[in-house]
Amino acid sequence: MPTPTINTLDDYEMFLGETIEAWSPEQRLALAAAMAERWLPVYDEFSKKEEWGDSPSLHHILDAVWQHLLAEPLLKASDRSRYVDQIHEITPHMDDFDAPEALAACIILSDTVECCRLGDNTRFAIQAALSGFEAVAPDWALDPDEQPHLWQKAVVRKELRKQLKLVEQIGRITLFNETIVKTLRSGLTQLGTVGEVPPKETAHETPLLSNQAAFEQYRRMIEMDNRGKAPAGDDFKPQAIIFNAMLFSEWSSRYRRRLDTIKGYYGKLADIKGIEALVALELDRDGRVTEVPNWDKEMRWMIDLIMKNPMNGLDVNSVEQPHGYGPSFRRLWVEAKQAGSSDDNAHLAVIAWARHRPEAWREADERKKKGRLVEDSLGKRLNHNVSWSSTNDPAYPWKAEVDRDNWLVGINDFPDDYLYTLYINHSPIGKFHDWPEIWVRD
Repeated sequence: MPTPTINTLDDYEMFLGETIEAWSPEQRLALAAAMAERWLPVYDEFSKKEEWGDSPSLHHILDAVWQHLLAEPLLKASDRSRYVDQIHEITPHMDDFDAPEALAACIILSDTVECCRLGDNTRFAIQAALSGFEAVAPDWALDPDEQPHLWQKAVVRKELRKQLKLVEQIGRITLFNETIVKTLRSGLTQLGTVGEVPPKETAHETPLLSNQAAFEQYRRMIEMDNRGKAPAGDDFKPQAIIFNAMLFSEWSSRYRRRLDTIKGYYGKLADIKGIEALVALELDRDGRVTEVPNWDKEMRWMIDLIMKNPMNGLDVNSVEQPHGYGPSFRRLWVEAKQAGSSDDNAHLAVIAWARHRPEAWREADERKKKGRLVEDSLGKRLNHNVSWSSTNDPAYPWKAEVDRDNWLVGINDFPDDYLYTLYINHSPIGKFHDWPEIWVRD
């Protein structure tokens, strides 16, 4: 096989798709299974170190896949579903473990199981291969702008060479029998083929981020993400073949920006209590909308597939779960229908939210023109000694009595808005970013 010219991940994905499209389903399954064989050892190491997980079960599942390849016995749909659920249960979550390589190994095995289905299994084989790059470069999905740079990293190029060698090897196999499979498997965990995890960089102490800095950083990223896009979504065509995936990607891109900002992936936030209150409010708001839209079968299948993939970086694994970092895809759709939109037009509400330019950005620009972060009337209050007590209202989590006036602090739609608003006797006094040091919260 001639060495292809591959300068980007897109180049490789295109090359891989064109190559294995001409293969038999058995060859594509062998490629996926080989990827799982290469990367399961890193899960073994993770499980041993953390004393968590279930390596024997994953290896049992992989053995069953290889036996399926040999048609002894074939995996039924019920078997595949059971295995995928089992893998999901012992997949490490990034909130609990810093082990993206172990997570990637589980994703690869899950795609390998799905590759056992009858018919065209090209997509699952490609996904299994591409997940190998997630294992060696876990920042891949966090910042799309960094992908060209990451592609040139030595660890990524090394993984590419190993995959190209594997593609060439499997492409030469026309018939799989027990001897060939045994020989193939024996070489997949050798040094020149096995998945290798790059050394983790030493963590450095970094200053905590203010809410204002996070707000401005988030704004720059969203403005860059939406540059050149029509706010009304005129470029979206419901009849497009990949319309569903494009629409969900619009929502998830903005939701992920919010999640990553709030969780501190772009810089840890100093205001822990404020962020906890924000997430509690988002969970409450989203949990109040329980209806699930009557999406067509293809859209629901696509949403469920993405939601169940731990690599998606979301805080939920089903569309019904309340979302803690912004409005869910489900909620935006339901609220659009409640406002009078038809099924054919409800998607426009999702696009509008994903591309909207918050009013708070205009407010921030006006304040900068005036040379002040807050209005004078608000500034005086922010410098007042106040002791706050908690309420039972997630929208207004703190209250105080100051000079016989009732003060409330409300939570806004951060990071699309200032985090806080001060109310005195139920009248809004003004918005502000960061909790004053002179104020005391219980």
